[in-house]
Amino acid sequence: MLIFLLGSALTYFIPGKILIWIVTFVAVIGVAYYIHLKKRNSYFAEKGIPHPPINSLFLGNIPEYEKGLQQHLKLLEWEKTYGDTYGIYEGSHRVIVSSDPELVNEVLVKQFHAFRSRKLFPSAANDQENDSRMNLFLAEGNRWKRLRALISSSLTVTQIKSIEPIMHGVMKEMMSVIEQKRAADPDGIVDFKPQLMNMGFAIISRSALGFKEPFGESKSLELLLETLGKKETVNSWMDSFFASTYEFLPVTKYLNFFAFFSVVFKFIKLSNKMNKLLDKREKETEEEKNARDKDFIDFLMNSTVDSSEIQDSQKAMLDIKVQKKLTRSELAGTCVMFLIAGTDTTANTTGFLLYDLAVNKDIQQQIYEEIEANIFSEEDMTYHKIKELDLLDRTIRESSRLHSLATTIMGPP
Repeated sequence: MLIFLLGSALTYFIPGKILIWIVTFVAVIGVAYYIHLKKRNSYFAEKGIPHPPINSLFLGNIPEYEKGLQQHLKLLEWEKTYGDTYGIYEGSHRVIVSSDPELVNEVLVKQFHAFRSRKLFPSAANDQENDSRMNLFLAEGNRWKRLRALISSSLTVTQIKSIEPIMHGVMKEMMSVIEQKRAADPDGIVDFKPQLMNMGFAIISRSALGFKEPFGESKSLELLLETLGKKETVNSWMDSFFASTYEFLPVTKYLNFFAFFSVVFKFIKLSNKMNKLLDKREKETEEEKNARDKDFIDFLMNSTVDSSEIQDSQKAMLDIKVQKKLTRSELAGTCVMFLIAGTDTTANTTGFLLYDLAVNKDIQQQIYEEIEANIFSEEDMTYHKIKELDLLDRTIRESSRLHSLATTIMGPP
């Protein structure tokens, strides 16, 4: 009935011949797009690569893959069925999944210069090559190499040692909050996860960005958690649209403004806060600079230049040498990247470690004895002293191996 009424309305306002041409045009486009989708979803079959059956003509395997947001378990399940190398369709993205050590070594080591960008999220409509706001996670090719070289050079042992007082201060604040919550609970039970998130955010925001927010009361952390809160693609018409139309990026990248009303809007608010911080830093006098603690952003700001001074090669292979410079837009993106990349992963790594120690009390006791034998006071809690705790180091590595983080963020390190 609705279609009949709509057709009648169109007939009333649009002359018959023009309406026929419009309907014919839409029908031809629809059939052509349907054929395109069928062809797109036959890629792996044509290449002889095993793959699970698609759930959606538009979204490929995304509905099943993201169900329950436990993608890592679904990949393991498919591996048992299709072998150590298989393909999946993330909407428009054709993804090869492999646990074959030789193939992984070929891609990430031997042919590293050719595989030069990180896999995007399915719903991302980012122009990795030309968008001025790209950060280390989203950049590709020689821009990625330039940003990585610069950021890596800022994360030196000297820089890490310089933030030890900040880390000690945050730990004292966290332990104070935990003691208060333990005393307030009748059973003395404390949920550590929120406090670990507060800890990770406080250390990174204070040491990297110079934030001065009270522990556990940061509005920026609330924004960050909202930004990280990922939903299944099928539950968002916007994400579904971008995931299924990536091959039309030259057009869809201009539709990104719609995303400002969703998660990306929160990301923009974080970016705006970073820009205000950078504006304030640029206006500082020498006296003001010397009166505060130095952080990673000070180092990166010294390497900031106008975009006209940066020439990233667009050739397929990575350059041997790159400029250790970045633009103001890239600097703002890097600030947000520090928060996003560090807060959640630091909290989760620490949380998994605490869990593993709780269920392996013999290892917990051995680590306690190792700490007692090497750390005698707060002054001993330094980079070099902690580095000497071999059992603790091996336990952290094993816990990280058992509980992989950010499993859907794949690409060059």
